[in-house]
Amino acid sequence: MTYDAKEIKLVLVGHTSVGKTCVVRKATTGSFTEDSVPTLGASYVSKLVSVGSTDVRLQIWDTAGQERYKGMTPMYYRGAHVALLVYSVTEQESFDAIDSWLQSLQDSADPNIILFLIGNKCDLENERVIDTETGREKASKINANFYEVSAKTGNGIDELFQDIPKIYLEAEEGSSKKKGGSNGVDIGSGSPGSEKKSCCK
Repeated sequence: MTYDAKEIKLVLVGHTSVGKTCVVRKATTGSFTEDSVPTLGASYVSKLVSVGSTDVRLQIWDTAGQERYKGMTPMYYRGAHVALLVYSVTEQESFDAIDSWLQSLQDSADPNIILFLIGNKCDLENERVIDTETGREKASKINANFYEVSAKTGNGIDELFQDIPKIYLEAEEGSSKKKGGSNGVDIGSGSPGSEKKSCCK
């Protein structure tokens, strides 16, 4: 049977140098570059994923984390179905900045956007300052799906990008069944849960 792939737009947000671009590159090309250049504004790439008999095209928008570009970032939220809030497990400042990025999403994104909290660089256990439980508790607090990944080794990356469309499609199906009720929900409430994965245990 021939049909067009379903499209899901997702945006990556987070502090500069947490590895957002490296996560995207690993997911789409399988490669990793140690000296990745910071994103200017935003970059776009797509990835085709199969969920059962459904082909899903992920439209991935990787946004800049530098402060001077922060005012531009909300324009990329328009029409986004999924947001990945990314921090580095080796950097407290990037974890603390999650609240600011979440506020930006709440101000400008669709209230039904599905949230993922992503702790990157979990291969650097000796440099870790944010433990897995702290990340999981934060995800639970903001109603996000939680993952720890390593863009360098690839741990957790394939699982994350397979789960994103599955979780979105499940949420969409659940939402369509409940249509006719209230259509106002808090941001992130489309996510089915925050019990998710740590790659480096």
